[in-house]
Amino acid sequence: MAHINILIDNCNVSIGDTPTKHNFTQHFIDKLEKDGTLTETEYVGFGKNIFDNIFSTEDRRKLIAGHLQALSPTDLLIINIQSKEQPIHNIPFELINIDGTYTGFLLKRGNISLIRTIPNIEKKIEPIKPPVRILILLSLPLETYKNNPFDPLKELNIIYKALDTYISQGLIIVDIEEKVNKAKIEERLRKKQYHIIHFTGHGAKGGKLIIEDEHDSEKEKAIGVEEIKQIFQNSGVLLFYFDACQTAESTNLEPSLAYQIYKAIPTACVIANLVSVRDDMATQTAQHLYSSIFADKFLQVLTKPRSTLKEGWWKSVIFGNYEGKILTDGGSFKKPIVDRFTNLPPQTAVNYVYRYGIVRRASDLIEKKNYLVLHGIGGAGKSTLAIYLAEFFDVKFRHICFYDMRKGINTPEDLCKKILRQFKKYDSNNHKGLEVLDLLDVISDALKDKILLILDNLEDTIQGRDGIIKPEWEELINAILNDRHIFVILTTRIKPRIDKRTHLDNILEIGEYTNAEVGFLARELQENGKHDYFMNKAEEIAVNYGFNPLFVSLAVDNAVGNLNTLLGYTEVKDVLSFYGDYFEKYKEDAQRLFLLDFPFSRQFMEAVFSIDFVILITRDLAILMEEVWWTPLSRQFLVSFCYSSFIIFLVKAVQIYIYWFLVSKSLVMSFVVI
Repeated sequence: MAHINILIDNCNVSIGDTPTKHNFTQHFIDKLEKDGTLTETEYVGFGKNIFDNIFSTEDRRKLIAGHLQALSPTDLLIINIQSKEQPIHNIPFELINIDGTYTGFLLKRGNISLIRTIPNIEKKIEPIKPPVRILILLSLPLETYKNNPFDPLKELNIIYKALDTYISQGLIIVDIEEKVNKAKIEERLRKKQYHIIHFTGHGAKGGKLIIEDEHDSEKEKAIGVEEIKQIFQNSGVLLFYFDACQTAESTNLEPSLAYQIYKAIPTACVIANLVSVRDDMATQTAQHLYSSIFADKFLQVLTKPRSTLKEGWWKSVIFGNYEGKILTDGGSFKKPIVDRFTNLPPQTAVNYVYRYGIVRRASDLIEKKNYLVLHGIGGAGKSTLAIYLAEFFDVKFRHICFYDMRKGINTPEDLCKKILRQFKKYDSNNHKGLEVLDLLDVISDALKDKILLILDNLEDTIQGRDGIIKPEWEELINAILNDRHIFVILTTRIKPRIDKRTHLDNILEIGEYTNAEVGFLARELQENGKHDYFMNKAEEIAVNYGFNPLFVSLAVDNAVGNLNTLLGYTEVKDVLSFYGDYFEKYKEDAQRLFLLDFPFSRQFMEAVFSIDFVILITRDLAILMEEVWWTPLSRQFLVSFCYSSFIIFLVKAVQIYIYWFLVSKSLVMSFVVI
């Protein structure tokens, strides 16, 4: 490993020799500060200007030429930019270009790394003994999400995949904090020591990070360098990765976050972004970084993204000169007792968006008990959300198992045996004839670690039509809910009960897309050419069906012209057929409900309908959610009822519009009469 140490102040540059004046082109600096980007020709020109100002003498040019000539593909040349002046670190030295051509960028060669340091700052850094603890601060206040929506799962999945080998071996432990405010960060740091802090979200000029307001989680709050330094002052963190815009940039009046954290935290190196970075570019950089951060030496962590990315490759910068590896014995893995197992189906909805509010509430509920119930109307995306949550919290569990209870599972024994067979642990000679609780013990003993179990579509198989857990399932469900090794997500259209009086709690109600989620969906559809269709049809979709995820997905995927034809789709018929028997049982109440065409309160509902019907449609089926004003604003067809011993009652093309307090959009449930 060879080094070129370059000392720069506001006027001069030296490489262990007589200082010379520098004159970095102000036009390029000003344009980058204003626009955050340059043209390709300007990148080349600025890179050559940087090279010429640093290697401005014949001796310096001989020095760099000698290093480049001696550099083999497996060697590493470190160019160290040393400066006490924060404005100097605003210059994108990573663009350094030796000959003024598109192929002249030195960092594109893959065996040259450029780092930044501050003179006379000594670091006390030692490699970490496993496990390495990583805390991902996923900062996305609702106010920020509405203005700059993105799906954090995309980045999390890339990080999980890059670290999977290390995680499965127990060498790395990843925690996620998605409720990022000052108090939550401090609480995390009190409970555990973290070696790597990865902040993903939004930054602002002057060393600011956008987090949640402690008093109102929906509001964003910008915290500055001094507060951030105070939070992490005695944390012992080895690496800060500020995956946010402008976290390495200073202004005339405000400091650079990367510079100040590197200077203030004696153990820390810093990776940050010099200017604004597109979300997809930031995600690709994170992927490359985590694929090499524990295998290679620290100074090589950005060589791969810099050499392979076509855009934005120069925007991430390193403050730090630690030459070793972060993880001791990073290549020596012990074979785990049980290989990690994940059984998840593909997402059921193609056009799915990050459901900010629901994921946040789910996170709170997951911390309270070892189960979570996802309850809501058909088509609301319960199954899809269960898969999403499994992927989002992937690193909390060693094994993830998903089972649709409608598909080939009829008894508790079927479920236990299916789990064992998928793990290749079922022994027909020894396990045949075992009681269901004994089979559950075999599962726990075989897997030996935390399991996420998703039981999808409880209704009919595990639940009766009244929502009560069927007697033959009660023993297994109770055992699963009380097993400390198992966290279970249950999805159902009817609120589950242990008996007539006892409901399962820890329930998350799932409804239609919120306005913010619809905005996010519209943005995502720009990438696949479906944006124009959705924008033209959005109002009509809302009027006819509400922004129910299933109806939205079917309409957009199939570019449906006449939205009434959605009622003939098999998926829609399957969803709506579930509710027929319930409405047939309360025929008079249902007829009265569909004839009303004006808003009314819950008190009015209780005066007009039977109390059992009100409980059914609000609490048990979540067709109408609690504490709402609602109305059928329009009906395209008359409601009709058909009765016989073999005809299923459905309601055809009637929309029930649900209005939340403070929400202008409605959630509409459509039914079909066959």
